[in-house]
Amino acid sequence: MKLNNKGFTLVELLAVIVILGLLIIIVMNTALPAMNEAKTRALKTYAGRLVQKAQEKCAEESLVGGTTYCGKKLTHTQIMGTTGTEYLAQLSVTYSTTTGAYNVTGCVQTKDKKLTVKVENSKVTDGACPAEYVPAV
Repeated sequence: MKLNNKGFTLVELLAVIVILGLLIIIVMNTALPAMNEAKTRALKTYAGRLVQKAQEKCAEESLVGGTTYCGKKLTHTQIMGTTGTEYLAQLSVTYSTTTGAYNVTGCVQTKDKKLTVKVENSKVTDGACPAEYVPAV
């Protein structure tokens, strides 16, 4: 009597599924941190550009005697990137008579609040936003 042994056994199929599952877990564990790091770098770049623009605008208005921009809390919302990530910013620009610089303080974050950077003394760093500068969603 001849048996027809076409196909795979249940044990063989389960072994393949387990191996594929392990490969997916390994790939996800290496890819997700890299994606989050890229998003954080993009947020820091965006925040750095906002700080520079705020300083420039405040300096321009100071030259012509305006006070509509400097010393006030500013809110900025923009959609950037191909993913359509929405960034929220709330910044304040002040002029330091001791250093002669326009200092920016505040917070920049993604709309979902998963990524946040703070701005202190015009430097963008990781960390929680100062309470008075948490942008409204």
